[in-house]
This record gives sequence, C-alpha cells and structure tokens, in this order.
Amino acid sequence: MFNQVEVQGIISKTLVNDYLLTWLESFLIDRKAQGVSEGTLHFYEVKFKSFNGYCNSKIIKEVQQITPLILREYLLWLEAKGHNEGGRHAHFVLVQREMEKRPLINRHSSAANKSWC
Repeated sequence: MFNQVEVQGIISKTLVNDYLLTWLESFLIDRKAQGVSEGTLHFYEVKFKSFNGYCNSKIIKEVQQITPLILREYLLWLEAKGHNEGGRHAHFVLVQREMEKRPLINRHSSAANKSWC
C-alpha cells in the first residue's frame, strides 16, 4: 500500500505499511472490505497472530526483515509447536502469497534466497 504525498507540486510515493503489524492489519482490512466471510477473516487473524508472535520473538518489526529463511524457520517453529503438515501449509501459504506481492528489498543477493517457496 502506498501513500501519495504532494509537496510543492511533486508527487512521491512512500510505503505506509513497512511495519509488520501495519502490513498485517492492512491485509485484514482489505479482506474485510472485499467481503470475505467472518470465518475466513477469523482464519486469517489466527494465522497472522501466530506469525506476528513468531516475528516478535525474533525482534522482526518491519516487513523488509522477513526473508525466505525466516519463513522456513517459521515452518520449523510451527512443527515444533505441534502443527501438522496441513496446518503448517495453511500458515505458510497465507504469508507467502502476500510476501510475493512485495518487492524484494534488503534481501540476500543469492537467487536461491529470493524464492519465497
């Protein structure tokens, strides 16, 4: 999501959802505005609450800090917490799809690390 600001006739775009919590809340607001069911919205909230909790434990506050390695570690963390394969997949797919929409900023240069899967 971008916020357009016009200063002295110059329009610039700045990211307004660089902070992880803002990004997650923006996603939920977007889905609510799209009219997803309450059950689906609750599903998203539960998955993102878990992901946000994991990120907080790793002191990850900005979306740019999330790397493919972080997502892989998150899957291992979910496994250690007792989530089965289907549950881990549900968490991962939701975050991965949204991350793929963002440009790869401040990521490792290795092509292997730029894959979100």
